[in-house]
Amino acid sequence: MGESQVLSTRRWVWGRLVYVAGLRLDDGKLLIVISDDSSQTMIADYGHRWGIETLFGMFKTHGFCL
Repeated sequence: MGESQVLSTRRWVWGRLVYVAGLRLDDGKLLIVISDDSSQTMIADYGHRWGIETLFGMFKTHGFCL
């Protein structure tokens, strides 16, 4: 993966104060993660969550009836 940046101070996004992080993906697209948690591991945490989401998506669509 490419370069990442976590803004150190909260920003107003859609009327809420949140922390913002961004990552340039290998295909050139920009992944932006917005959280109310100031963790420096926001992007890694999102990556873990996305892995779990896709796993459950596969369970739901391939006969596990979750």
